[in-house]
Amino acid sequence: MTTRAHAMTAIAWAALGGNATRLESLRFTGQGGLSGAFPVTDFASAAIATAALAVADLMQGCGRAMPVVTVDRRLASFWYAWSIRPQGW
Repeated sequence: MTTRAHAMTAIAWAALGGNATRLESLRFTGQGGLSGAFPVTDFASAAIATAALAVADLMQGCGRAMPVVTVDRRLASFWYAWSIRPQGW
């Protein structure tokens, strides 16, 4: 659900002191679904989106145009599935 991922990104971005207007350039694409009791795919997508927004913000601070930040939920879920393993599974 991209709405949840967007909300998680907004919370993380605000915690970093990011400008809320930067969230307007954020897009989520793809379908992903890591199994779990918690919205892991949304969290993975939000974490990657927050890092990407920070890079885009840095680029704009260097005089470049603010790029559109696009996060592929499918690729985010693949990365998390490959790199993080729940204990006891």
